[in-house]
This record gives sequence, C-alpha cells and structure tokens, in this order.
Amino acid sequence: MSIPELELTVNQWVLVYASGKLGQHVQAGPNTPGECADLADWALTQAGAKSFKELGPTGPKDKYVWGAKIKIDEVQAGDILQIGHYKYKTETKHGKMPPETHLGELHHHTAIVSDIMDPKTGAIPVLDQHWVRAAHAQHGQWLVQEWVLYTRNVPEAVTYSSDYPPKPTTFTARIKGAENILAYRPIKK
Repeated sequence: MSIPELELTVNQWVLVYASGKLGQHVQAGPNTPGECADLADWALTQAGAKSFKELGPTGPKDKYVWGAKIKIDEVQAGDILQIGHYKYKTETKHGKMPPETHLGELHHHTAIVSDIMDPKTGAIPVLDQHWVRAAHAQHGQWLVQEWVLYTRNVPEAVTYSSDYPPKPTTFTARIKGAENILAYRPIKK
C-alpha cells in the first residue's frame, strides 16, 4: 500500500516553508543580512510562485508587490502582507497585576499570514523574519517568529481564567497606520 501524494496549493506551500523556518535565519544569499522580505521571497520561490523580484519594484523605499492584491479582510494562510508606516500599543492586564505594555513600529516590513483574520478583533496571525535580541544579549539577529498583527483598534476586552475563583484578563490594542497594510495572494508561475 502506498502513501498518496498530497496536492497542496501555492498558499499551503508558502505556509509549510515559512513554518519550517521558525526560530531560524533566512538569507537571500551568503553575503546578505537576511531581512523580512527574504523569508517571503524564499517561501514563494519554494512554492513555485512569482517572487517580488519578478513582480517589482524592489527598491528600499518601494512598496513591494507579492502577488495579486486582495482586501485585508480576505486574507488566508499563505498570503503575504506588505506593511507601511504602522504603530501599535497593546496592553494586557492579569487580575490586579500591573499591565504588560508592548509598543512597536513597522516601516517597510513583510509578513506571511499563518491563519485567518479574527473577524471581531481584526487580528491576523503572521510569520515574519524580524530583528530579535535575547535578554542581556549585546547583539541580536534576524529570526523567523510568529506573532499577531492587529488591523484595527481593539476596545477593552475581558476574559476569565478557568481557575477558581476566575481571574480576569483585560486586553486592549491601539493601532495607527492599518491602512498601510497591503495584502497579496501568491501567483503560481
């Protein structure tokens, strides 16, 4: 009895490649730093899709094109996001503890969608290659990681733990620049 071959879509191949690189460093070539676009470009190449170099433009200030442009609320796993000027602030508060605050900015950044968008929060799970510095490290490195990109503000939302008595967790997200997130569906060669 033989094992049947799987017929994967281009998007599925993009996701398989990117997921397999979690925690690793992906470079365009041996003498390149390995930036965010390199992960998406290699994923598209491995999936048999057109790369951003084929779709152009590719200058350092250009808005990269990764396939057929789609609406942000149509994204599915394996689509590519090109992120312009984007700022975020998230706060998570567990019970009576002080809130954990995360601030960040993205300029000219590329990410791969790893799951569908949450329709209530506009949250999109993504894989990207981003600068990571370990605690107490003097130097960082580009590594593939998974995180959540918010496409709109999330008003204060409270969830409760399964502990007894239940402990509340409060979450908020404030976003600027969500209109600068462009979504693309890979195009098969």
